[in-house]
Amino acid sequence: MRFNNILLSSALCAILFSSLNAFTGDQNQTNDNYNNMKKGWNLYFDTKNQPEKVEEELKKEPVSKQIELDILQKILDESRKQTKIQEKILSLLEEEIDPKPKEVVVNGKKCIANSSADCFVLPMISEAKRVPVMAEFLKDPYDLKKAAEYMRWQAGLFNNAINIGNALQFAYAQWGEKVYPVGAQTPSYSSLDGAYEAKILPEAEKELILSKKDTLSFSIFIGKNPNMDIFSAKSIMDVIAEYGQMDIELIYFDQKSKEIFEGAISSVYDIKKLKNWNLVKKQIDPKKFDAFNIHTSPSFVAKIKGKDKNEAQTILNGKVDTTSFRSRTIGFMEIKKLIDYSNFSESKAWQNNAAKQYVIDYYKGTQNTDIKGITK
Repeated sequence: MRFNNILLSSALCAILFSSLNAFTGDQNQTNDNYNNMKKGWNLYFDTKNQPEKVEEELKKEPVSKQIELDILQKILDESRKQTKIQEKILSLLEEEIDPKPKEVVVNGKKCIANSSADCFVLPMISEAKRVPVMAEFLKDPYDLKKAAEYMRWQAGLFNNAINIGNALQFAYAQWGEKVYPVGAQTPSYSSLDGAYEAKILPEAEKELILSKKDTLSFSIFIGKNPNMDIFSAKSIMDVIAEYGQMDIELIYFDQKSKEIFEGAISSVYDIKKLKNWNLVKKQIDPKKFDAFNIHTSPSFVAKIKGKDKNEAQTILNGKVDTTSFRSRTIGFMEIKKLIDYSNFSESKAWQNNAAKQYVIDYYKGTQNTDIKGITK
């Protein structure tokens, strides 16, 4: 396009200059007052004030007519070329976005492709069109030679996919979480009895959550649904017992909801002796229910300390056990980018106390051997 603009500008200048020479000559012959008229092109060639310069310009030969025609022909050729390209682009776009019905011949009869079962033509998506051996086979699946060629190509595709998987596994084995920090689980670190998923990983996740006690805090909202509050009382106490070292607060909707919830707990336990109960802050604040958009209870809200309510998230509602609390908290930490998976991996998970106890129990159960002494 830049080349076209240059050619067009050159041609226009040449034509204008030729016209100027012709016009100026005629004016000098017929009008002696020409030099006194400062208008149009003459503003730049005032022969009265610059006689020598103007005379020199007027003596120049006009641009050859053939050169003008050559330039215009090049512009025309380029325009035709661009038109063909644009028509091709339009055709491709229409075929992909707004395909028009096509007339085809099926079993010797003309019909509109895919207008009926008798006029079936396999629709070819763009991905298949870019693989010629696939396109040829799909167009004519009855040709066994085309089928064989496609199978050979497909075998190469599958072999390549298998080797992609092999390469990824070997790279992870070589460098681990340094190259794949996503907390992946591989068979070599798991166990047939599910101990890794049931014991070792949960302990590692719990330790990770507790390590963020200076960053995370939790609010448990009580009072919007009294029946569910009572039903969930024990599970809430289990969460407090396990994670009471964290900054946890109970927020009641009103005095009545506080009495109902704590009364339910006191009917089963000696509330003063419950683990971590005294560490939990309690308050009655119905305004916070609106501030955090709490619509039911119990509701568990995870918060990042020092941040506004936009950095808080309701992670659970209803009856919650320690497993779901741990899982949702890990999810919140992931979405807020509080987990460094290069330091939290399956290999490191096997270094915690749960893994140590599992190994001791494994040798005791399978080999009747006590290895406590060598695991200190």
